[in-house]
Amino acid sequence: KAAEGNGRPAAAEAKAEKRVNPMKLKKLETRRKEMEEKVARLEGEIAAEEAALGNFVSVGDTLRRSAELDGKRRELAGAMAEWEAVSERLEAVE
Repeated sequence: KAAEGNGRPAAAEAKAEKRVNPMKLKKLETRRKEMEEKVARLEGEIAAEEAALGNFVSVGDTLRRSAELDGKRRELAGAMAEWEAVSERLEAVE
């Protein structure tokens, strides 16, 4: 069956739409791997901060560590959102 208006078969038309620049694909794969590593690193840092908060040293230290922990959690949320976006783009082209 021909695709609308261009005389090319519908299957060939679909295949043409799915073609992706190999360099762009590689860049997305690399970015996904980087984000996976960042998420894992942040999860480890958060666990370490939470463990450190279990050992009271002083009010100042607790406040500082709590602020660092909040920042790490925000950074983790952003990294996970970016990982999801990159993964969705990759799934769309694969």
